[in-house]
Amino acid sequence: MVVGMGAIVSDWALVHSGSLIGEGAVVRQSENIPPFKIAVGVPARVTGDVSEKGQDLQRMARRVYVDLARRYIDGLKKL
Repeated sequence: MVVGMGAIVSDWALVHSGSLIGEGAVVRQSENIPPFKIAVGVPARVTGDVSEKGQDLQRMARRVYVDLARRYIDGLKKL
């Protein structure tokens, strides 16, 4: 899942894996964003599907951020 900058997702909203919430979108409580969908707007509405390329980019970004977190933790251990 990717949540764009400035987006607001209610504690009671359900956003499934692989979905993309656009910048500034507001996902209200009890809203259900299905897997691999794009939701934008205020209130957020599903407007399309995350492409295969988009899914690949999400997986790549996830690996990058996990690696950065590990490097950060390893750096803290050296202090």
